[in-house]
Amino acid sequence: MQRNPTIPLLWQLVQNTSSNTAISPLAASAANSPNTIWFQTLAYVALSLNLLAAFGAVLGKQWLSYYKLNARGEDRQEKLDGLEAWHFHDVLLSFLMLLQISFFLFGIALSAFVWDRQGTTALAIIVLMAFCLCFYIFIVFASLKSPQCPFQTP
Repeated sequence: MQRNPTIPLLWQLVQNTSSNTAISPLAASAANSPNTIWFQTLAYVALSLNLLAAFGAVLGKQWLSYYKLNARGEDRQEKLDGLEAWHFHDVLLSFLMLLQISFFLFGIALSAFVWDRQGTTALAIIVLMAFCLCFYIFIVFASLKSPQCPFQTP
């Protein structure tokens, strides 16, 4: 990320034209604070993973359409064997895992960003995110404990 040269120049202009020396350089220091860069990095990683998962879902749909196209008898069995040999199901599940990781990273970025700006609002977001995380952990353990559990996650 490049630093915006306009803000320091405007700050210098304000200092030169103002007789009041009590003006604080808040705008210049808040432009690229380390926390802002950290939040933006997490949000961009989450967005990238989300786009990759969407791209994988579109590819998976395309691959399944190709599989169903004019397949009969031995040809269909041969394609099914290829799907199993190339671990097609696991590849599709990896796209779902990318989406779950993306949501988790975005939740962290959102919580941290709002916490830096306004603590009360952030508390509500953090409580909601913690509830979702506890629910997810509960579902994972329930699916591991019981194979009949309908909440199987990848």
